[in-house]
Amino acid sequence: MSMNKSQKSKTLKRKITWDLAAQLVEYATATDLKIIDESTNLRICNLLKANKNKAKDLLNVLRKRMLNKRDNVVYLSLVLLQQTIIECPELIDLYSTSAWQDCFITTLLRTNVLIETKKKLLSIIRGMTESFPNDLLFKDTYEQIIQHGIEFPEAAHFDKEISFVTKVSKSKFIDECEQLIGYCQFLNQSFDYLTILELEKAQPIIISLLRKKDLSIDVIQLVKTTHEQIKTTLERHKKLTEKWVHLACTDKKIVENTQFMFESKKLR
Repeated sequence: MSMNKSQKSKTLKRKITWDLAAQLVEYATATDLKIIDESTNLRICNLLKANKNKAKDLLNVLRKRMLNKRDNVVYLSLVLLQQTIIECPELIDLYSTSAWQDCFITTLLRTNVLIETKKKLLSIIRGMTESFPNDLLFKDTYEQIIQHGIEFPEAAHFDKEISFVTKVSKSKFIDECEQLIGYCQFLNQSFDYLTILELEKAQPIIISLLRKKDLSIDVIQLVKTTHEQIKTTLERHKKLTEKWVHLACTDKKIVENTQFMFESKKLR
């Protein structure tokens, strides 16, 4: 029995949603990302909660990111991994597989992964073993690493941190930021997708936020970082535009010279 139009639409919508979810994982662990994108990480966790049947596929994308050649991608992947356990402890079984344990061991053996990143991974492995003592696979991985003479740092914690920011300040911040978010592309993937005009519009909104006195230190730092990202992207866009104009002028001269040479040849 063939699907009707409504069923096809729903199926397509689910596929698009999970394709975008996979892109979110790649964005949260992007090679050029200089800070931890907590909002994107949380959005990914919410998607995992919303559809547990698809969670395995999404975590497989995360596992592939952990095997990336760049150290910062591996580190951001570990941060996201820890966040998924904090927000979705019911999905811990999805990490209890030979594929994930092989990924952990491989990462520890790689020479292009920095010591600090390996310590982060060891901390998570120890945290998994202590927080979920009944899982034999976590315990086996932990013991294998000890047998190789590797020392573990303090175990990672998977408890939700209590926020001391008042609800009033947070809601005000979110309301003020709605204007800024409106200038970003769908899922707020990157400032690089914004035009020069859109970036210039975003700057006064950021400045007005920084003038507010009821924001927490963390929120102020987040806004300042965002402001720096916008300024950097804006400068890069302007430089690229200048180069494009120069190339366009050069191309025009080449065309004109070619036409002149062609006309001259015809007159001979």
